[in-house]
Amino acid sequence: MEASNPNLKTYKLARGEITFDEAVNYLMEQTGMDRQVATIEVNEYVEKQTYFLSYYLGKHMILKLKKDLKERLGGGFDEKRFHDILLYSGNLPMKYVRRMVMENFKVCLGGSLL
Repeated sequence: MEASNPNLKTYKLARGEITFDEAVNYLMEQTGMDRQVATIEVNEYVEKQTYFLSYYLGKHMILKLKKDLKERLGGGFDEKRFHDILLYSGNLPMKYVRRMVMENFKVCLGGSLL
């Protein structure tokens, strides 16, 4: 299970269940990174433990938006159009991205981001 979910190693590192070097070696094994790059990456995890969580939250919000839109539109969902809107929106907060998607697809999805 751990090999399919590299994030488990990050959690173990944060909890002190694996060493820094074990985390570096794991990244090298799983991604093919060289030692220097893997060391820099693990150092980032150590210094900014919650920073990377924001990526997972953003991913979850995008996937939920896509799911909500697909449920509402059914066969009228356009994958390319959806991703074009996401890319066009840049780094706006998700509540504004959600609004842009709703306006562009002319649907109302409610206000839930999660």
